[in-house]
Amino acid sequence: MSALFLPVCRRDAGFLFYRLITPLGLRNRVLFAAIIAILFSSQLYAEIGVAITGTVTDTTGVAIPGAHVELIGQPTGTTTDWAGQYSLTNLQAGHYSLNVTHLGYYPVKSHNVEIKTGSVGNINFALKSRSIELPGVEIRKRSRSHNFVQGESISLRKFVWAERGAKNVGEALSNIPGVTLLEGDGNQRISLRGCPSRAVKISLDGIPLNDAGSGEALVNQIDLDNLAAIEVDFSGYGGEIRLLTIQTDISNSSENWAEVATERASYGHYSGKLKLAVSGHEYFGMAHFKRLYEKGDFPYTLMDGDEQAEHKRFNNSTDVSSGSLRFGRVGRKNSLEGGFYYEGNRHGVPGLIYLSPTPEALLNHERKAGIVKGNFELEWFNIDSKLYLSDYTGQFQSPAEQLNPDTGEIIHHLAEENRQNGLKYGAESVLFSDFSFGKLVASYGYNRDEYLGKDLLRGSNTVGGIGFGKAIRSVHNLKVGGEYRLSLSDINFGITPNLSYRWIRNSGISDNSYFEPNLSFRMQKNLPTFHLNINTGWGQSILSPPFNALFLVESVYAVGNKELRPEKGQGTHLNVNMSSLATFPLSWTLNVNGFYRFTEDMIVWKRTSFGKYYPENVSRIKARGLESSGGVSLLRGLVKLSASYILNDASIDTEGDFNRGNLPPLIARHSGASEIAVRVSGVVFNMKNRWVGRRYSTASNQDPISTAGMGLPAYSIYDFFCSRGFRFHSVRTTVEFGIDNIFDKSYRVIERSPMPGRTYRVQIKLGLEKPKV
Repeated sequence: MSALFLPVCRRDAGFLFYRLITPLGLRNRVLFAAIIAILFSSQLYAEIGVAITGTVTDTTGVAIPGAHVELIGQPTGTTTDWAGQYSLTNLQAGHYSLNVTHLGYYPVKSHNVEIKTGSVGNINFALKSRSIELPGVEIRKRSRSHNFVQGESISLRKFVWAERGAKNVGEALSNIPGVTLLEGDGNQRISLRGCPSRAVKISLDGIPLNDAGSGEALVNQIDLDNLAAIEVDFSGYGGEIRLLTIQTDISNSSENWAEVATERASYGHYSGKLKLAVSGHEYFGMAHFKRLYEKGDFPYTLMDGDEQAEHKRFNNSTDVSSGSLRFGRVGRKNSLEGGFYYEGNRHGVPGLIYLSPTPEALLNHERKAGIVKGNFELEWFNIDSKLYLSDYTGQFQSPAEQLNPDTGEIIHHLAEENRQNGLKYGAESVLFSDFSFGKLVASYGYNRDEYLGKDLLRGSNTVGGIGFGKAIRSVHNLKVGGEYRLSLSDINFGITPNLSYRWIRNSGISDNSYFEPNLSFRMQKNLPTFHLNINTGWGQSILSPPFNALFLVESVYAVGNKELRPEKGQGTHLNVNMSSLATFPLSWTLNVNGFYRFTEDMIVWKRTSFGKYYPENVSRIKARGLESSGGVSLLRGLVKLSASYILNDASIDTEGDFNRGNLPPLIARHSGASEIAVRVSGVVFNMKNRWVGRRYSTASNQDPISTAGMGLPAYSIYDFFCSRGFRFHSVRTTVEFGIDNIFDKSYRVIERSPMPGRTYRVQIKLGLEKPKV
């Protein structure tokens, strides 16, 4: 009924509502109206208005601020304030299971808690202390992974991105200051603080995903619903992103559940998924399968000076099958777990925007991966070990003739076909020991990449022939470090030194070895009205050139460069975080982070006067920036407001360079976001705005024959999302509805690759949970 009052309450709002549903067509308008009716129905299954509150402490009774409190099997959660208190409001009467987690403590569950209509349930938790990890050294205790450096590391839980309606990994991370999502050409890549996407290390449950050929990790087809947490580490040259599908713990109960979901969206998008999970006192298992198809063609507007030209984007189709299987046994002192993963992806590569369109193509890739991990707790120390293997195949095809849909003209060009086969395997063991004043950590890791590509050089040849060229790289990595903790006058201090030595053996080029030192310092104190956390640190890291840049066979388009040097980066940061101690009537948080990064020998692709691309080291690039974000929570989370602003002042600083002083390509100097979330009668409403300032394109900024100063225009996009969950005994249903790019703006994230206009999407999830006490 609420939608019917829009024209009465405010004319502008009613007109906006009419504009949004007009393009849907009659059948879809009826579906839209049905969804709105369901979302606002307050009498389906159960009454609304109960709440769960409580306090989270350690075993000595000291309050634990910042603990994650989640409703198991539902996209609902919160964090404790600095008095250790939490509140989950606007719930339905029924039975609930809660999971509480925090850095440095074992997780705790409370199962099958009954909350009756009109009542408030009070559930308190006491967490037992445990080991945590050193930055840069991944330590998995009971299949958990955490970060110590709070200014440079961020951990996202599932309920955070679920409440915002994120569709993929990139969108889940897009609200974090310093994260840039690069998309529009059929793939999705992530950049941290303006570094190249190939420099960002991305892993799935400990399996590295970066392709040895390009160095990049494509994450657009990783199912976000299959992830339990995402961890982002900004330290080093490019940073690291860890994707975790399941987080297990020790509990005195077991539970079994199943979930099916289907989604329909604009531009011919259909998807379906199935998840099954079972867990007992010392074991767990989870299976996941997803099928997705999207036609993907969409219209767009291209600005040519003051004139607008209407076009249509073709060959955006996507056909994906993916699945995973996780299983393991978790004991009090030892644990063993494994996982298998599969993804098959067939998608179009759209033609780029030129005066004459470039040829369209088809890209097929398939990945099969597996991992085995174990944790062994001995008397004086713990050992975490893992073995992993990943096999990747890819094929790129571009036909000799291509139809230009705008003109009906047949375009003739050179046919292309490129194939890649990649095999990645490795092992890692971490030894760590806790003391009253801190901990010590040591680890050794080995990784080997065997990569075959049709376009790679064979031996010392400069022109390719029939068959594959092969490149091999082996990396030995030794790390030592620790953490020292101290408390003085109610102020907590911590210092974390870390030193890594890497020895890299390459085929076809010289070997490398180098040290990577890191050092961080933190201070925490509770003031009368807020909690203060200050963190600062310095570190450096080195990145080897990707195989394609080194060994690409010379063609009419490009050529590799075997003389490329590794990229070297070092940076420092200062982070100040403040959070209110009170939770009612409002709570607030403010975070300000300043950083400086200096990069030497960064690899960029330039173009000769004959139009041929080649990679080259750019001697110096410096970046300094400010990342600020804040939020206010009103009425115990019923209304949430947040905003962020990022200043990234990066520039090429090489003496005599044609582009000295210019920003690196695709990175905006100014960007930001704002968001409002409201809970009304069990419905979560979310409105988000993201804006990006003007950016340089790749061609204008690193291409000596292009016009300097040409760039990508600024844009500001609004997204809307709402969801409603229902529960009846062990059955739970969630209905989600979203509108991306509400005002149908034409914009580009990367050059010559337009993004879709207004997009509608609907998702329905049905779950069955059978807890056992």
